[in-house]
Amino acid sequence: MKRDTTRTRKISPWLGLLGLLGFISPILYIELSNPNALLFLGFFGFFGFYFEGKMSNTLRDERFQYNEQRAVATASQITHVSMAFILIITVNWVSQRGIEIAYTFLVAALALLWALQISLPLGLLYYYENKE
Repeated sequence: MKRDTTRTRKISPWLGLLGLLGFISPILYIELSNPNALLFLGFFGFFGFYFEGKMSNTLRDERFQYNEQRAVATASQITHVSMAFILIITVNWVSQRGIEIAYTFLVAALALLWALQISLPLGLLYYYENKE
């Protein structure tokens, strides 16, 4: 079956509720006392399915493609600046408090940045498409 590339894929906005799985992370961290449990914060990226669902079956014209490129570029810039800021904080914490808290912070921050990189372009695309 040939996929129609002139329209966006059809998904339900209700899939965005999968982002609520990110709230499992603090519970697991408290129970297990393992910083790797904070990787579940990456599930917040599933909130992007809400915006993709709202844009279901939208025509992929030149304006849509331009807005898509603009959204991805803006989201990448925000994520890269956030990553630099987080690395500065992590290096500062290693020198002052020790490696344990810095590792915990770094795992949580990277998971949140991953979620941000997944959902932010979709949210920005929805904003750019509907603001005009």
